[in-house]
Amino acid sequence: MDTRVERAAVLAVERSILEHTELVTAQPVADFGIDLLAFRPEPFGVIPVQVKGAQSGLTVWGKYSQSPVIMAYVLDPLGDAPSVCIMSGQEAWGLPFEYVERGGRAKGHDVDNLSYRWASATRLLRTMLGERSASRERWAVLFEEVRAK
Repeated sequence: MDTRVERAAVLAVERSILEHTELVTAQPVADFGIDLLAFRPEPFGVIPVQVKGAQSGLTVWGKYSQSPVIMAYVLDPLGDAPSVCIMSGQEAWGLPFEYVERGGRAKGHDVDNLSYRWASATRLLRTMLGERSASRERWAVLFEEVRAK
């Protein structure tokens, strides 16, 4: 992935956290598949955030459904108005299944795959991601959901 895209996506997620929450962000010293830590100092609580920038298509990974993590997808991270969408790792992995249920085609998607990639962000996919746009309420619900696992 282009490092500019990746860095812009992380910055967009940090801005979203600043705008919508009272959480503090930190970047891990070692990269174990987590880009940000978002935490509440009192009472202390922390969640991992994996950030993915999407310039054209979008990929979901099964491995993130196995651990408590917030997946933050940033559409057009280098644009003037990047769109931040957040969900649990499990919810992200379920996107292709939901996509098919809602009438889309997910060619090659199978429950045994390790990942799935849309070549482009279709209208249906953008609608589904828009339903998961970062907001004060969505950050609060996901923080508690992921922290509790």
